[in-house]
Amino acid sequence: QLTEDEIARMEAPPSVDCFTQAISVADETTKTTTVTCPAGCDIDPSTIWGTDIYTNDSSICVAAIHAGVIDSSGGAVAVTQIEGQSAYISTTQNGITSSEYGEWGASFSVAVPETE
Repeated sequence: QLTEDEIARMEAPPSVDCFTQAISVADETTKTTTVTCPAGCDIDPSTIWGTDIYTNDSSICVAAIHAGVIDSSGGAVAVTQIEGQSAYISTTQNGITSSEYGEWGASFSVAVPETE
């Protein structure tokens, strides 16, 4: 039996800021978590590593802008935890330049959340 607090946490997307890393919203029960990013994460973006697939210590919201999932006004982002990659490539997309990195143990991708 779930408590009201547990139900509320399941229904409300975790609150994140422009610096929240994907590793901090990893959910053991599901691979995908929906978060809501604030506006302005492209003004002084934190470093992200990769393109389309990012290291799990990258900022969710900056990666979402880079990937074109949201713009500078923020919004909902589906974060999917995936296995680490052997390399991450650097690109400039949507005004954000990502960094390249070698092998890393865990990754994530971002997408527009599915509506129910």
